Amino acid sequence: MEEKNAKKKTNILITILAIVVIVALVLVKHSIDNLIVTISNSQSEVDNSQDYSDDNYDNEIDWEERIDQLEETIKKQAAVIDDVKIKFKNCNAENKTVDIKFSLVPKEYSSDTSAEVIFGNYRQPLKLKNEKFVGSVTVPYDQVFSEFNFRLKTGETKKSATVNADEYSDYEDFSNWDDVLCGNIEASFDGDSSEEVSGNKVTLKAEGLNFLIYGDVESGSVPQICISKDGKIVYSCDMKADGKESYSGSIETTVDLIENATYKGFIKYIGKSGLEYRYYFKTYKCNKEEKYVDATFCDTICVYGIDGKEIKFNYVDEE
Repeated sequence: MEEKNAKKKTNILITILAIVVIVALVLVKHSIDNLIVTISNSQSEVDNSQDYSDDNYDNEIDWEERIDQLEETIKKQAAVIDDVKIKFKNCNAENKTVDIKFSLVPKEYSSDTSAEVIFGNYRQPLKLKNEKFVGSVTVPYDQVFSEFNFRLKTGETKKSATVNADEYSDYEDFSNWDDVLCGNIEASFDGDSSEEVSGNKVTLKAEGLNFLIYGDVESGSVPQICISKDGKIVYSCDMKADGKESYSGSIETTVDLIENATYKGFIKYIGKSGLEYRYYFKTYKCNKEEKYVDATFCDTICVYGIDGKEIKFNYVDEE
C-alpha cells in the first residue's frame, strides 16, 4: 500500500514538473519572438535613418552643385564685364515708349571688338566710345525685360554675360525701371481708419493720407483720394495742398455692403507725361452675411499707361 502511494506521488510530481517545463518553454519562445521583432524594428529604424541621411546628403550635394553653378556664372560674368550701366529715361505715356541707354566696359577688348545687347525682340549694337561700348534705343513698355544679354566678339572669339534686374544694385549708377517710374513721388498713410457697417451700407474712413510730388512729374493736376469697385471709381475727392509739392487729405464715404465685393482705396495722380500714379492704401473685402468688412493695409505704388494697363517689368523665368 505504501509502495502504491509513493508511486502515485512520484507520478504527480513528474506531471507537475512536465507542466512547469512546458510553460517555461512557451514563455521562452514568446520572449524570443519579441526579441526578434524588436531587433527587426531596430534594424528598420537604422535603415530608415540611413536612407534619411542619404537623402540629406544628396540634398547637400544638390545645394553644393547649385552654389558651384552660381559661382561659375558669377566668375564668367566677372570675366566678361568690368562695369555696366543701364538707365531708363523719357517715359512717354502717349506713345507708350521709354528710352534705354547702355554703357558697357568689358574686361578685355580691342579696336576690333564688336558688342551688342539682346533683350525681348531687340538686338541693339553698341559702339566703342571713350573706352566704353555705348548705345541707346527707344522701346515700347512691353519690351522692358528683366534680363539683358551682352555679347562681345573679337575675331573668332565670342563672349557673353547676362545681367538680371535683381542684380542691378551690383553696378554703380544704375537706375532701375521701378525707380524711374515711381521715384518722383512719395506717399504714406499714417493716420486712423475705420469701417462701420450699418444695414446694407458701410462707411469707410481714413485719415493721415500724404502725397509728395517732385518737380519733374508736376503737371498742375491735383492728387485725388479715390475708392473703386471692380475697377470703376465710385468716390473721389481732391487732396489739400500743404505746399508747392506736398498734399494731404482724408476720406469719409458710404458705399454699398455687397457680398464678396472688393473696394480699393488709393491716391490717384497723373504726371506731365500722362502716366497715372496710384498709391493703394487699403483693400476692403465685404461679407454681407456677417455684416463685416475685412480691411487690408496695402502701401503699394503702381503706375499705369494711358490705356489703363499697369506698367512693370517683364520678368524672365530663369528656368
